[in-house]
Amino acid sequence: MKIVHVISGLDVGGAEIFLEQLISFWPNAHDEHIVIAFHGGVIADRLRAKNIQVYEMRSHKSWDLFFAEKTAWRVHKLLGQLKPDVVISSLWSANI
Repeated sequence: MKIVHVISGLDVGGAEIFLEQLISFWPNAHDEHIVIAFHGGVIADRLRAKNIQVYEMRSHKSWDLFFAEKTAWRVHKLLGQLKPDVVISSLWSANI
């Protein structure tokens, strides 16, 4: 199963650490996890070290409506290319 996780950023924080642990301790090792983040950070590097594919949208202004709309469109397009079975989003800005 292909699982895509969408999160606003991957700096160190509670939701970001939870995401890293969720993927690390996922019960089915055959599932593929992919992370889409509006911007990267320390957790992105740690996920890549575990061979998790991380896409960074490089949207540093997710609070700005113009940038949020542009990022939402880019995420939508990427999800269409990845064709995940499941999408899990974390934090308010990833739930757009």
